[in-house]
Amino acid sequence: MDDAKYIKAIARNFNEIANAIQKRQVLVTVEEYAKKNGRIFFYGASFFDLAVKALFNDVMAHLIKVLDANKDSATFWYVFQNGQNQIVALRSYSKEKISFLQDLSEKVKHVRDKTHFHIDKEGVINPEVIWEEAGISGNDLGRGLEYLFDVLLELKNLIRKENMTKDNYFYDGCDVAKLLDLAKKEGLIEVHHQSEDMILN
Repeated sequence: MDDAKYIKAIARNFNEIANAIQKRQVLVTVEEYAKKNGRIFFYGASFFDLAVKALFNDVMAHLIKVLDANKDSATFWYVFQNGQNQIVALRSYSKEKISFLQDLSEKVKHVRDKTHFHIDKEGVINPEVIWEEAGISGNDLGRGLEYLFDVLLELKNLIRKENMTKDNYFYDGCDVAKLLDLAKKEGLIEVHHQSEDMILN
């Protein structure tokens, strides 16, 4: 094993996941705001519409990169293969988590191959079907990101002899709600009070 490459791969994969979790928190905060205040209508080609779409695409791109099982990639699976003895001894490790991540890897690969990084000739007709086939829920994404974050953070601390915690990377998205309030006040978005199941359009 190339120790330098292994250590760099841990740091790179961790950074990708930490970044994805923070971006997902923005999306979660927007949905929570909508549930509390009413359905949000973004005007076409507006900053908020573009930002929400870009953040979702970026979260998926980070996750797809980290869970890529290509043997030539220095992804989480490269780290797991080369550091398995260390990883199975971590507090954050469990067989169930790894099994979940393996299953999620296949699901995000399906999305990557059919629509996210490629425009499949058949899938182009109805991209929503590709997501349905993959069967990835928002909770699945959240769980996968948390599992990866916990394992990679603990492993990074072990390798680098650090003592970083989740708090060092925590972002609660509270500024997002304030921005949405300002956007509503300035007429940049509309918020319509409807039933709680009416969320982000």
